[in-house]
Amino acid sequence: MRKIILLCVAVFLFISALSWAQNPINIKGWNKTSWGMTEDNLMELFPGQITRIAKQEIDHGKIYCNLKLTNYKIGDIEFDVLFGMSAIDNKLKHVRLVCNPALPSHFSQFEQLLIDKYGQPQSKEALQGIANSYDKIDSWSLSSTKIELTFSYAVGSMGILNIIYSDQILRKEKLDKL
Repeated sequence: MRKIILLCVAVFLFISALSWAQNPINIKGWNKTSWGMTEDNLMELFPGQITRIAKQEIDHGKIYCNLKLTNYKIGDIEFDVLFGMSAIDNKLKHVRLVCNPALPSHFSQFEQLLIDKYGQPQSKEALQGIANSYDKIDSWSLSSTKIELTFSYAVGSMGILNIIYSDQILRKEKLDKL
């Protein structure tokens, strides 16, 4: 009986170690934000830096964005940061950093930064669209947050780089409804 208990404990510890190795880091928002913040919380967190913009619906009206942080720099790359709020409870569920225009090298630079911080992405896609357009998508799934790095461009033009942080709980709720 004692051997069975020790074996069960060993199996539990082994499985726990595997789970830890897959998602050793968990974040519950972006930068200083955390999922569930209100617009007022965000305005207080970034005093004088956030502006109101015309309301944009995202994800079939489930998320809206009407707050924007401009000229946010990571290294020498400048982003606009859009804060996505739940249409149900008006709380933070999604943050999108947008660099437009962007170069293909920007994708590689931020891909490496994210790999250094969170490990290899769980998924990588490279898609060729119509009219010589291309999309690259890497994604990391942490316990509370999904991170997506996307780059879209058409040959002969500049691209758009997005770093998207989204609340995994919102994502799970969507999947549960399927």
